[in-house]
Amino acid sequence: MLNVILFYDDRGRWWQPGNFLTKVIDSSSHINVYNHGVIAEDIGVLDSLDKIAEKVDIILVIDSGKTQHKIHHHMDKIKETDTKTAIWLSDTHLDYTDRKRWVSECRYDYVFVAQKDAVERIVRECKYDPSRVIWLPHAVDTDIFQPTGTYQKQYDAVSVGFMNENRKRLFPVIGELINFKHKSTIWAWSVNKAYQEAKIGVNVPVFNDPLNMRCFEIGAAKIPQLIGYPKGNSNGLFELFEDGKDLLSFELDDVEKMKDLVTKLIIDQDLRNELAENMYKKVIENHTYKHRLNTILTTMEFEGLPE
Repeated sequence: MLNVILFYDDRGRWWQPGNFLTKVIDSSSHINVYNHGVIAEDIGVLDSLDKIAEKVDIILVIDSGKTQHKIHHHMDKIKETDTKTAIWLSDTHLDYTDRKRWVSECRYDYVFVAQKDAVERIVRECKYDPSRVIWLPHAVDTDIFQPTGTYQKQYDAVSVGFMNENRKRLFPVIGELINFKHKSTIWAWSVNKAYQEAKIGVNVPVFNDPLNMRCFEIGAAKIPQLIGYPKGNSNGLFELFEDGKDLLSFELDDVEKMKDLVTKLIIDQDLRNELAENMYKKVIENHTYKHRLNTILTTMEFEGLPE
């Protein structure tokens, strides 16, 4: 049994990666969440780690984007014990400056980052050992995202997420070609329903984050994915998935290629089925939040959760 102190500050927004990972932690019979706090001062346990009867194995901070969890105020006490510390950063592409400050102030034993290009930056700029900064992409909760077979196809393609500059530019082009629907403020089961009602899932990232939550959620929903990425920076996408086999991709400034791929997918049902099946299998077998938690545990030299 692992004893874990967990810091996460976004429980009100339960569709975020931190909540999905926390759900796996909370539901495991192999992990005891000794204490769960928003900031370290909320639970008052870190200053007395050496006096706790049960050994605390891990202090895990999950990036919520709202607050620094102030663990650096307690690092001297933590270092006096055998407790290991880790943080998982999910949004270095949106606000790197704050996250750089967090990992600079608090010398975590391990830093996990969802965006691959942040690994080298943190190693260089925050002076971390390269073996202690690990690429850990987003993932999917398969309790929510799954093929249901209960909804009729209403759209040729659907995209889910807040509007951004890339979407403003590209979505009208797609809308001129096919029956396309963009849905913004929906979450979780409503997102899965939207994907079930579409023949194609369109994923246009904010910046250089094609391996965003939607990438894995579309895969688990078992519909084919058309995904864009900045020119020359797929940021790990093709290390996990194969273009033309698992998904179809285009550089965000290549509008003509995007149009060709949209048309190709709508015409070719066999291709849609093949892409959906291949991507679904890879996501389910390798990219759930349980897989991500096991990577954290085994990297930190603890036993992973059983399959």
